[in-house]
Amino acid sequence: LNPEHYRVYKSGNTYTNDESKHSHLYINGFCVVCNEIEEPKLVDEYYEIGNYGNLVWLQQYIDAGNVNINARLTANIVANENLLNDNGSLNGTPSNTWTPIGRNFTLAAKSYNGTLDGAGHSITGLFFYDTKGAGYYGLFAKMGRGTVKNLAIVDSFFGGVNKSNYVGTFVGEGYAVNLENCYSNAIIYASDYYGGIVGKTSVANIRNCLYAGTFRILGNSIYADPIVKKNSTDNSI
Repeated sequence: LNPEHYRVYKSGNTYTNDESKHSHLYINGFCVVCNEIEEPKLVDEYYEIGNYGNLVWLQQYIDAGNVNINARLTANIVANENLLNDNGSLNGTPSNTWTPIGRNFTLAAKSYNGTLDGAGHSITGLFFYDTKGAGYYGLFAKMGRGTVKNLAIVDSFFGGVNKSNYVGTFVGEGYAVNLENCYSNAIIYASDYYGGIVGKTSVANIRNCLYAGTFRILGNSIYADPIVKKNSTDNSI
């Protein structure tokens, strides 16, 4: 293409040699030309999450300090296809590594306070591996007074090395969390303070949630639970 005429039209398609002027072509929420992440639409005060790129955008937006927003899945999300073998081991090298939401916040109490509604959909193939033993991982690393509901996380892996603490499929560490109608069969590697649904929280309101995955204990854990490890009597489970 002539750089002075950066756009050419043919058979209904647009071609350009200038990345700053191209029309984005998103596949699973990422532009195949410039790798830009597709921003979800805001509808009735909920960001609509329809692909993995939308989910990554949500993670980055919350981690930038927008902790009171709401989001709703509009489709099943696939981060990595066929992530696990039948025995629970990784099926090759994952294409996408998840960044747990809120891991950059100092305190769980200052992290996410909004609602993530799965609307009956699933997230498949989330992968995270804690190579430094820093802990705090899951879909959310930390959560304040947030809610996750109507969501399944399947064929997913949350792992780490020794001293990888505060781990749960949906929340690693919570302050006053609400989980409703959630399911997980994720593989979890952790040392202490881990649960199938939530790792550790001061206050928990957990209703109709099921963990059908597998724990792989790193060391001699004494703080673990199939649903949540609690450190307060003010809980409803």
